Amino acid sequence: MATPGEHESWTDEELLRFFTLSTDLFAISDLDGYFQRLNPAWERALGFTNEELCARPSKEFIHPAEREMPASKREKLLTGLDHVEYQNRFLCNDGSYRWILWNATVSVQRRRIYSVGRDITEQVEAEEQVRRLVSELEAKNKALLEAQEQKAALTAYIVHDLKNPLSAIVANAYGLQEEPELSEPTRESMRDIYLGAQAMDRMVLTLLDVSRSEDGALVPRLAPVPLATLLEEARASMAALAQLRQQKIELRTDLGAPAVQADPDLLRRIVVNLLDNSLKYAPSGTTIVIEARTDASGAAEIRIRDQGPGIPEEHRDRIFEKYVRLDGSSGANARKSRGLGLAFCRLAAEAQRGRVWAEPNAPVGTTFCVSLPGR
Repeated sequence: MATPGEHESWTDEELLRFFTLSTDLFAISDLDGYFQRLNPAWERALGFTNEELCARPSKEFIHPAEREMPASKREKLLTGLDHVEYQNRFLCNDGSYRWILWNATVSVQRRRIYSVGRDITEQVEAEEQVRRLVSELEAKNKALLEAQEQKAALTAYIVHDLKNPLSAIVANAYGLQEEPELSEPTRESMRDIYLGAQAMDRMVLTLLDVSRSEDGALVPRLAPVPLATLLEEARASMAALAQLRQQKIELRTDLGAPAVQADPDLLRRIVVNLLDNSLKYAPSGTTIVIEARTDASGAAEIRIRDQGPGIPEEHRDRIFEKYVRLDGSSGANARKSRGLGLAFCRLAAEAQRGRVWAEPNAPVGTTFCVSLPGR
């Protein structure tokens, strides 16, 4: 291994070989800005012959935007006390430019500038592409945030402007249909108004909660919930719709089961949405069955069975995605879904650390399942 002192014995031939074979750009320039000597790497990098490069001031090959070195770097370079690092674009013979990173130093005594350059074009272009992509991403993110804000404002507007009138319609229609002097056709019309307003009210609440979930604002208020009582309330709220469609809803659960830890409003609406879906697609004359079981820890599983057309296996997960609709049902009560009710069920269940899924109900139909963890 050579010692530093032995380097002084390198021959001119060895130095020339090192100069010639280097893939970096070696240059010796005078203080007037002309190249005095260049290695062969220049021709490979830029396409000009070394004679062409040495015949013109070096500035003519530098991109106009970078021809003047910053004053601080130039002053440092001309002292000859240290090397200077800088980069600029050099003209190629085909009219394009290559980015070169330079390390240069000056011999004041010899009036020579010694420079070593490395082509960093790919690196610079990659960095520029990253900056461009980041800028585009920031612009798209800003547009997305603005769209989300507009959507949230629109949702709040819709909910505010629809919720109160719908509540009034539901309350008045419910009361009027009980009036004894109404004719049967009028009573049926009032019942239709009541059920339609109820469905719209559920849709408005679902729209609001789906929007809240997208914004990370669907926060459950967990409390001990008597499961049998909640399920009976959900069943009763859908009984009129079931009667209209000539269907029944049957509840099978242990009335003495321990309470579950859940958000009572969200859980009730999960069950109501699942019942609504079953009533929508199951044929007239069939029974929708609600089953529930809990364990000592409060973990619960609710199962809602119908005798509808069933859901193909490949769609059993997709139906819980937003705006996914399966409109192929042939049941007498089948109606097009808005694609939000089941999506809400998944979002509301997951907000309570639970989950919801669909299974086949032998011999025909679908079983919707909801599970909630224990304490």
